[in-house]
Amino acid sequence: MTVTRRELTLRIAGKLGMPPQDVARIVEALFETLANRLVEGERWEFRGFGVFEVRERAARIGRNPRTGETVPVPPRRAVVFQPGKFMKQEVARWDVAVAAQEAGPNSLSKQNGENSATETPAEALPETNREQETP
Repeated sequence: MTVTRRELTLRIAGKLGMPPQDVARIVEALFETLANRLVEGERWEFRGFGVFEVRERAARIGRNPRTGETVPVPPRRAVVFQPGKFMKQEVARWDVAVAAQEAGPNSLSKQNGENSATETPAEALPETNREQETP
């Protein structure tokens, strides 16, 4: 699922109990500030989450996929995101749970001694670092 700016705004507003209009202004200010500062060459690091930065891409020789002709590609700047430790751990844990669920109902029970046939990937994950649902 792709999360749009509006969806992000509504999720944050719901989580914090704030009016969506206020959250929309905050989200817009964050994106605008981030983009402007990246253009100026600043590196943005959000500990555990990841790092946004602009990297220089060297000139290279590319190939036109239709004709096979070689084409010079000029140097350029590109925004890159490098995930942090927490982000990598969460994705890895999700991958393990999804793979186990796709393997069949007995796969997690063999690993954990539990019956996973009715668990979703998020429910199959250990409790640590998983966000607790509020009633």
